[in-house]
Amino acid sequence: LPTYIPIDFSEKVRNSIFQAGAGTIGNYDNCSFNAEGKGTYRGNEDSNPTMGKKGELHDILTNKYADILVIGETKLDSSFPIAQFSVPNFSLYRQDRNEFGGGIMVFVSNTIPHCRYQPLQNCIKNGVECLVIECTIGRTKWLLSALFKSPNIKDNQFIPVFTLLCDQMLSCTPNGLCLGDFNLNMNKSNCLSVACKTLGLTNVIKGDTCFKGQVPTSIDVILVHNKTLVKDILNVNIGISDCDNLVEVAFKEKAPIKTNT
Repeated sequence: LPTYIPIDFSEKVRNSIFQAGAGTIGNYDNCSFNAEGKGTYRGNEDSNPTMGKKGELHDILTNKYADILVIGETKLDSSFPIAQFSVPNFSLYRQDRNEFGGGIMVFVSNTIPHCRYQPLQNCIKNGVECLVIECTIGRTKWLLSALFKSPNIKDNQFIPVFTLLCDQMLSCTPNGLCLGDFNLNMNKSNCLSVACKTLGLTNVIKGDTCFKGQVPTSIDVILVHNKTLVKDILNVNIGISDCDNLVEVAFKEKAPIKTNT
């Protein structure tokens, strides 16, 4: 009787099977064999998975709600093939850590000329996770830096890395964009807000973004240098995460339209 379940439910399910009369071999009862493994699935609209959500991220991209999608704390490692997450007409960039936390994933529409920008990766240290993508939107060069700061990383370890990255990013182009989960509450004055003021960066996301625990916080940020290019902002719970909102920004720049010749 092969059964596949999340490990947290294994003992409860195993005991229920034994109580139903299964697991008896000769003079022995409560017999079972248990092994851990990693499976994959994607639920359809009629599914109700115990872990994960049913295709919302795929729908956001295929329905053209976003040209660039950044996902933080993916909790993936190299055992998950890139083909498992591929979306037609989008390029995928990954910075994995492991199944216990961390990780960044970035989808970019193939209508936008883009590439991974390696020079700024040299700024990253102290355990800070980062993906830097160069995009050309219209005739304008943009640099997008997606960051994740684990709660285990001290503020005095993160801020020098963040400051160096943004300083070098803005020296390359005034159209720099830095976003992600920094685990620093922007509702309060702190070392991050001071660093942003020094760098001339503005967090365009207003209101709480994380509802884990009793006190909501604003730890998911989108920092821009030229806020006059911002057209619309979104901060809403769409059910993808159990505790974090989806935050989104739309710019006045338009992506180029590819034509077949």
